[in-house]
Amino acid sequence: MANASTPRTLSLNNFAPNAGVIRAGGGGTVAINGTLEAATGTVSIDLGGPAASQDGHLSVTGAATLSGTLNLAVVNGFGEVEG
Repeated sequence: MANASTPRTLSLNNFAPNAGVIRAGGGGTVAINGTLEAATGTVSIDLGGPAASQDGHLSVTGAATLSGTLNLAVVNGFGEVEG
């Protein structure tokens, strides 16, 4: 499991977790320097508010192959606003 949460950055080189989990918690960043291959794995990203510092981030400098599951979680009471 690659896990980054407030306010941390997890940096990896050429990451291929396949059946693993990549989680970018609110305010955290998972930074992949090179390629990412997540064929059957899960990418989970928190959405925590209108400011970028409240959301999880996944950054990949090379090619990214994401064929597994994407989970987006709304946290910190963030959600839709009627208007």
